[in-house]
Amino acid sequence: NVKDAVSGREMTFVLKTMCDGALFRVGMVNFGTVLLVIVGMIVIAMYLNKKHVDFDLDEQTASDYSITIRNPPKDASDPNEWKDFFEKNFPDAEGMHVASCTVAVDNDDLLDCLVQRRQLLKHLKQALPDIKNVKDVRELEAIAAKIKDGRNCFQRQWAKLCGGVPAKYEYLLQLNAKIKKLSQVDSPVTRVFVMFETEKAQRYVLEKLTVSRYDVKMNKVTSIADPKHLFPRDGLDDLVLDVCESGEPSTIRWKELNLTMRDLYVKLIVTLFVFGIIALVAFIIKLLNDKNSSWAAMGITIGNIVFPLVAKIISKFERHSREEEYQVWLYFKIAVFRWVNTALVIAIIVPFSATIIPIDGVLPTVYKIFFAEIITSNLIQLLDPVENIKRHYLAPRQDTQEKMNNCFLGATVFLAERYTNLTKIVFLALLYCPIYPSVLFMGAIALWINYFTDRFGLMRTWRRMPKIGESISRYTKLYVFPVMVIIMTFFAVWVWKSYRFDYVCDTANKVPSEYYGNYTLNETDILDDFIMDRRVTIGDNSVYSVFCATGETMTESQNKLVTTYENASYTIYAIVGFVILMTSIFILRSYFVASYEPNGKEQGIPLSEVESMTAYIPQISCASSPYPYLACNIDDIEESDKFEWEDPLRPYEYYDITKDAEELLDEDGIPMDESKRIFSKIIYWEKR
Repeated sequence: NVKDAVSGREMTFVLKTMCDGALFRVGMVNFGTVLLVIVGMIVIAMYLNKKHVDFDLDEQTASDYSITIRNPPKDASDPNEWKDFFEKNFPDAEGMHVASCTVAVDNDDLLDCLVQRRQLLKHLKQALPDIKNVKDVRELEAIAAKIKDGRNCFQRQWAKLCGGVPAKYEYLLQLNAKIKKLSQVDSPVTRVFVMFETEKAQRYVLEKLTVSRYDVKMNKVTSIADPKHLFPRDGLDDLVLDVCESGEPSTIRWKELNLTMRDLYVKLIVTLFVFGIIALVAFIIKLLNDKNSSWAAMGITIGNIVFPLVAKIISKFERHSREEEYQVWLYFKIAVFRWVNTALVIAIIVPFSATIIPIDGVLPTVYKIFFAEIITSNLIQLLDPVENIKRHYLAPRQDTQEKMNNCFLGATVFLAERYTNLTKIVFLALLYCPIYPSVLFMGAIALWINYFTDRFGLMRTWRRMPKIGESISRYTKLYVFPVMVIIMTFFAVWVWKSYRFDYVCDTANKVPSEYYGNYTLNETDILDDFIMDRRVTIGDNSVYSVFCATGETMTESQNKLVTTYENASYTIYAIVGFVILMTSIFILRSYFVASYEPNGKEQGIPLSEVESMTAYIPQISCASSPYPYLACNIDDIEESDKFEWEDPLRPYEYYDITKDAEELLDEDGIPMDESKRIFSKIIYWEKR
């Protein structure tokens, strides 16, 4: 409300956008951009499919020769039994020879205790560098008792919070007792990994044994053409094996192979928790945006950097049998957060009437987000402050070679995180291109810079990543790209329908002459930042304006544009929805219908001739150790070259935690019972 300086009359003014941007030709250019984006996504999907085949043909890996049996009999723990089964019952397979067999058992609790014990012994050794044998319980008992007796009142209270050598000693006794107990318990077999000498043998076995998941669940023996291909069981019906091509050895999460429905529920609960985090962050961004859009842009960038760390922490509550599956779930969490945080939050929290205003509206905020993404996130990634502090400050001050080596491992980077970084930029550019076409160029610049920063990290600073398959790429092609197109088209229709973003309609009612005059808007008005001339004149041509619904303010050209765009968008929705539906049906179909199709051409290179071929050796990675702990007896393969890594300072036997269990049982005079399924087993047979 503004008063006339002369007459004192009061008049209410509304800001009306005079920009006529929703022209038919402008909207059709944007629609052409949508079509070009769709074509580009199809081309990229085809290119990724081709490169996946090319990469697979370029290098022979363990998965090219291996199969995984997901439903082995619980007591079929002898690798020789599996070797005999395949070599005797599949004689027609060219080059049939089982080169390696790994039988994994469900001993997760035992492995957890053994790994914790190793870590605990390391901490005790660091705390007591003068002790000769940190495993000597009697010596530790005396030292712990001496430390405990020498504490004053304050030290006793502090020890309750932070522990110390006595607390570690007591925990060591608990672990030792638990390990001794679990080392005498039979564990069921959960997975069997079989490597063949030739790709033809692997493909022949997969072709003969691949049946639907329904047939496996019902053990439908008629689904197998040759009865010899059923696995025999004493006193029970022969077993229809659930067989698939193996992933790479480095992607197997050996402690999490035995999954249950509870694990699925945990994944869903954790994912729902992520949506709660998204709501909280959106509220914080709104508070920042109310202060200044630059603060909101910086908050969005910081959120995009910090949330992947949070997602990795909460994902530790989940269990996944393969690294590939873990990264797909992580990809979903980070992608949803970054899409909402980067693109959708601004459209929601910024007032509708401020969509295209030049100060603190959607457009300047989007520009600031792109600027922050291009500069801030890439600069932090290149500087890599945490790892540089480890390498240049902490490493020279470590007291052991192993601890110093840990400082040079590099940052742990997940492919899921890098994919979401790409998709968030693309999504932001596609969402706002109808009202801000320049974002397409800013998005291209951001992706170009990200490519070089990621390449630098991959070659120079990042830790070595496991060789995961194409799952993330496949989900991006089949689901992420189509969802992007749907949201982009829907938002574009809304933009063209909502233009001019003010809900103001002119009426035929002229302003009475008694209101004629010159008015000056208040200096405290919210629009003062970008309205240079605050003087308003009411005269003969002035009419009343009213607030109206979206759509009532459309011009003839705008109405034509919206009608055309809306009808075309329905076609896009139908096509994209049909593609997603058929993809989902095809996935569900595999549950009832068997399907196996080899990926790429068979190279004709025997396994024994492939250099640096690795086997499926059960192992457990640990943050405190530069190399993983071995979760099986390696006496038969220690001298082979089937490991993915080699410690120049210690032999492989040092990392064999099965020896720890044997030592603890020996202390009580109990031999390790070889007839029981305590640890996983692996045998490698050289080609004769």
